[in-house]
Amino acid sequence: MEGLYSNIELAAFVTACAGNNMKINEMVYLTKAMISVGQQIKWEQAVIFDKHCVGGLPGNRTTPIVVSIVAAAGLIIPKTSSKAITSPAGTADMMETITKVNLSVEEIKEVVKKENACLVWGGGVKLSPADDLLIYVEKALDIDSEAQMVASVLSKKAAAGSTDVVIDIPYGKTAKVRSHEEALKTQILF
Repeated sequence: MEGLYSNIELAAFVTACAGNNMKINEMVYLTKAMISVGQQIKWEQAVIFDKHCVGGLPGNRTTPIVVSIVAAAGLIIPKTSSKAITSPAGTADMMETITKVNLSVEEIKEVVKKENACLVWGGGVKLSPADDLLIYVEKALDIDSEAQMVASVLSKKAAAGSTDVVIDIPYGKTAKVRSHEEALKTQILF
């Protein structure tokens, strides 16, 4: 994040992490490093929920429904989302068509205090900004490492202050995860 590495060096790192080249402890270290270089949201409540979809299905809009149900049940769910990573319209892109998603940390806390929930763009408050840089390099190389994906998701959720996260792993011919077997393998990583 300090600009010490060239694009070639970042590409080499992303390539070295591709496939099944990272051990669990390396994923943990990467996740912690990604959290530490960005902003972190702290909450007064002991339990903070979130939901994440690994993506790849344009038009998959379960998140607004899940967030509404969780908030209506009285639970806290400050949902942070990304913009257009695996499809042309990420959750934050879609929500931006009907409401403001680029909120400050103070605005996020204000909305959550009032509604128990929010749907915001996590990149707007620099949650795990190293992840955005790595995704940029991965997209250019057309690489999508499972370990990088786990570190990406968990770093952003931890930086947002989430303590409990539901991971949605859709699979199919046009999804990021193509088969049931691959979905089960990905589930184990989380």
